Amino acid sequence: MVRRIALLALLVLFLAACTPIGPLRVTVIADGETRTVTTDAETVGELLTRLGITLDEDDRVTPPETVLLTDGMTVHVVRVEVRTEVQQQIIPYGRETVRDATVPVGQTRLLRAGTNGVEELTYVITLEDGVEVERRLARRVTVQEPQNEILLIGAREEVTSVPISGTIAYLSAHNAWVMRGTTGSRRRLTATGDLDGRVFDLSPDGTRLLFTRAATETDVLNTLWVMDTVTTGAEPVSLQERNVIWAAWAPDGQWIAFSTGAPREAPPGWEAANDLYLARLVVGRDGTFSLQNRRRVLGPTAGGTYGWAHRGRDVRLVGDHIRLGARPEQGGGKFASGHPPGLCPGRRGGHHRSGGGKNRDRPADPISALPHLRRMGLGADRLLVAGGAFRRYRRPRPFAHRRGAGG
Repeated sequence: MVRRIALLALLVLFLAACTPIGPLRVTVIADGETRTVTTDAETVGELLTRLGITLDEDDRVTPPETVLLTDGMTVHVVRVEVRTEVQQQIIPYGRETVRDATVPVGQTRLLRAGTNGVEELTYVITLEDGVEVERRLARRVTVQEPQNEILLIGAREEVTSVPISGTIAYLSAHNAWVMRGTTGSRRRLTATGDLDGRVFDLSPDGTRLLFTRAATETDVLNTLWVMDTVTTGAEPVSLQERNVIWAAWAPDGQWIAFSTGAPREAPPGWEAANDLYLARLVVGRDGTFSLQNRRRVLGPTAGGTYGWAHRGRDVRLVGDHIRLGARPEQGGGKFASGHPPGLCPGRRGGHHRSGGGKNRDRPADPISALPHLRRMGLGADRLLVAGGAFRRYRRPRPFAHRRGAGG
């Protein structure tokens, strides 16, 4: 009897489970609307399909689509949008200050105006039902680099100007300066601040300056340049020579000799080739400079360091281990007719040698104006003087003196 009652109860429960569930009342929140529906759908996903609500891969549903519906349930659909946004942003320029001997103490002067830079920012933005909930920076690109403002700070003390003969050129803070006539006539030749000081040499008449500028390429030491020191506003002209570790003018001011090297990783960062080149500096009709008749006189490892010398009518090349020469009027040989009279690279550091007379190689005393120039705040790294009876010192060379234009 008991077994029959148990089987009957199980049968009733089975039939009840197979009987369809009655209509359910469910609240649906989607696309900015809230509505209550009566449905016989079994799952959340089925209900949304019947209501024509479609979902993309970023949308979110609470509860999930696979959950069975119950009476009084609330289904919330959140529309999720992911998009990118690109914005441009200003990069403010900075300010660089440089002490300058041409500006009186207590005053300032703007050398270069600053320019703002521009950077491009890419954001990934997440919105839920149209409201931004997350902003993430995905990419930053500099479109234009800022250029700092350069402000000159006065360093010139008020002192009496001293007359000078010839031309003085000096290297200070990696820039070239020139003065002619008096110590109060200082004029900046370059403002780039990239002169490396390996080559810094005035022509014999003081009208041209030969110098090297540091290179930006990793495999180049520097580049060779020349500049008119007389014309105000003249621009430096590249001579299209690279990796120059020594260069000097010939006594006639028309030819130059130079030696090259190559960068290397080990200290001191370069290696001398110990070669020697000669070239003639030609001025074009438009006033530009160029090197012609370029010739390699000595191959790599042939010699050491060189300088100019003129002994009588002989033209000589003098290195640490070589000594070559010919008279200027001779044709053929190492120097064809037309090479500069007095051509003779001499001993270390471009030291100027002058043939004839006792003690002619000994430098003269420094010019009397030099202490005065120091009081004026020159801060010169190297000083060259053209005009008068002074010569260049051996390294380190405090100055060189030549007869120059305006002297």
